[in-house]
Amino acid sequence: VDVSSLTDGKLEVTATFTDSDGNVATAKDDVAKDTEYGEDGDDADDKVTQPTVSITDNSGDNAELISGTEKADISGNIGETDAAIVDLVISDGDDTTDDIVLKDVTVKADGTFEVPN
Repeated sequence: VDVSSLTDGKLEVTATFTDSDGNVATAKDDVAKDTEYGEDGDDADDKVTQPTVSITDNSGDNAELISGTEKADISGNIGETDAAIVDLVISDGDDTTDDIVLKDVTVKADGTFEVPN
């Protein structure tokens, strides 16, 4: 469905189905349309803040390896957003190892998050 002629904001879709016996079923869903993401005037250059992530070994040694005995702090910025609770997925990118899913990570109103370990 081409929604290019509709203005940004909440779009609501409603589908109604009537079977041969006259029974009616209705389904409804909402979605936000935002064609100006990052162009909200809050940045000097009005650009989208790119996501970042940092994994910091907090074991106290200078090893370049985070092993099974060490722990790490994860922090970052997911870009332009409102405060939210999200799931953070850590993946090795080659689909040979299971992903690590951190559930219910709090993202602050400025887009930053921290997962201390």
